[in-house]
Amino acid sequence: MKTAITLQEFILEEQWNSEFFPSELYDILQSLHQATKKIQFTLRRPQQSFEQATDWRSREKEMDLYANRQLLMALGNTASVAGYASEEMEDFHTFDSKTPLTGEYIVVADPLDGSSNLSCNGSSGTIFGIYKRISSGHIVSELDFMQPGKQLVAAGYVLFGPATVLVYSTGNGVHVFTYDHELGVYCLEQSHVKIPNPGMYYCINESHDFTFPPAIRHFLKFAKIHDPEDLRPMQHRYSGALVADFHRILMHGGIFMYPPTAKHERGKLRLVYECNPLAFLASQADGKASDGFSEILNKKVHHLHERCPFYIGSARNIEVLENLFRNKNRIS
Repeated sequence: MKTAITLQEFILEEQWNSEFFPSELYDILQSLHQATKKIQFTLRRPQQSFEQATDWRSREKEMDLYANRQLLMALGNTASVAGYASEEMEDFHTFDSKTPLTGEYIVVADPLDGSSNLSCNGSSGTIFGIYKRISSGHIVSELDFMQPGKQLVAAGYVLFGPATVLVYSTGNGVHVFTYDHELGVYCLEQSHVKIPNPGMYYCINESHDFTFPPAIRHFLKFAKIHDPEDLRPMQHRYSGALVADFHRILMHGGIFMYPPTAKHERGKLRLVYECNPLAFLASQADGKASDGFSEILNKKVHHLHERCPFYIGSARNIEVLENLFRNKNRIS
């Protein structure tokens, strides 16, 4: 029987084999690893064990805040991290209790994506991105957190589903690990994952289709046309958790779409905490991420909680959608 490679062993080997893998990244990834282990353990507890939760909605909010606290505490004990920004906090947090403030990195995160799925035992997850500071000295700047996605040095997510799965990249491919509950460690499932191209799945909440841009409505028609060589008709899946839907796309190919709607005219997903980290992973897996007209990783960030349209997946599927936006709804 083949011996499993643990996350710790894999990261150490990656660090050993790459001159571009700073030791500080190892410490940050280990801290995120420990925090998400606590989150997944708490998610498995019965609702009655949550003192403040009187219903599922209050439990969702309590779990959002709990996940954020776990990340905050873990990163606060990591010398190389100078600051942290989260979907759950209005402003960024500086670890100014560290004297002197020598950390060269900042972390952004969506602590618990898909928390609304908790009421039906659905999937949820944690998304994270790691940047190197552009500020100097002992003061962390908001600009540190507003770097374009192409400046990320690492990104990843943890999917809490039937199994707990950790996916990360430091710019040297995308690697997938599954948590072994008996051993208490993440074990390597697959390294250097590539998104199949084209893919067979499309993920979108079609209940809002009457408010979608014309290009999206045309793509949905295109996806349902019979063309076996192009893996069409595509199969529709939508879980309500970005992490779960993207993981499906990563493993099987296709496209995830969250366009503007009447309720969210600029899109719903947050550029800093959700779109940029996943776009970084997609690019490392030979996929693409776009707002319909330009690459997500090149977008300028105007404020911490900025939202944008988000399309991610197999390069071919994204290119078809971009052509629909640019060529007035004609497939090219």
